[in-house]
Amino acid sequence: MSFATPCSKKVIRKALAGDGFAFAQIYNTYKQPVFSLAYRMLQDSDSASDILQQVFLKVMTKLDDVNDHKKLGSWLKRTTYNCVIDYIRANSRETLGINDDHFADDYLVSKSDSFD
Repeated sequence: MSFATPCSKKVIRKALAGDGFAFAQIYNTYKQPVFSLAYRMLQDSDSASDILQQVFLKVMTKLDDVNDHKKLGSWLKRTTYNCVIDYIRANSRETLGINDDHFADDYLVSKSDSFD
């Protein structure tokens, strides 16, 4: 499956009306491409799974933003990409600063190896 796989207008309409089965069809159609893109960008399956959940939460709340059912795949691809970028930005803020591993190595040096 890929983002180019079409999803029928009827399925989207049913999902918009609250049909859980129709939403499950959309999920099953696009879960692999969403996960694959997120995994390629992040190189981590747990993070890619988090992105998959975020994307489909957005699908549940923003599906009515898709004007043309033929563009659902490209909308999902862009949404996935944006979620990954947001994830990277959020996690890079957490990792900025002092590298604790560098100082941990200095601390573990025995006194016989240190200079007097």
